[in-house]
Amino acid sequence: MAVRITVSKIFLLLVGGVFLTGFAFIKAWDYGLIQPIEVPPRPPTVPQDAVTIPNIAKTSMYARCSSVAGRPYCEVLAPDGTLVWNERFIADDPAVTISPEQLEIDAIRTEGRDFIALKNGRYLLPSTNYDDHKKVLREKLALIKR
Repeated sequence: MAVRITVSKIFLLLVGGVFLTGFAFIKAWDYGLIQPIEVPPRPPTVPQDAVTIPNIAKTSMYARCSSVAGRPYCEVLAPDGTLVWNERFIADDPAVTISPEQLEIDAIRTEGRDFIALKNGRYLLPSTNYDDHKKVLREKLALIKR
């Protein structure tokens, strides 16, 4: 006995699946199984010009960079507003000079504990333990390319 599948049966199965998925989602929301992501308020110690950057465990950090004597200095703050980094940052290619106009932080690609991504495609790394941070950056970029 052969089963005949028609376009109308496939359509009904798809509509039924969408309906059941939507119903399950609404019920899960009603019972508190799905929660919206709440962004905590910015701590008062975080400067207003600092950019919100992603951090582990769905939290955020804050970063801002400026040029001091022609060299990039960045300030990175923890989710609670305490200072993590406040030092000179060096480009991923030390031979490259980063002008003050290029110090626009790309919040999506930045990982403040290890590196700061700039909108021009360059990366800034803390001068403390520069080689260790560069290794982390290389590993992460290699994973992205896979």
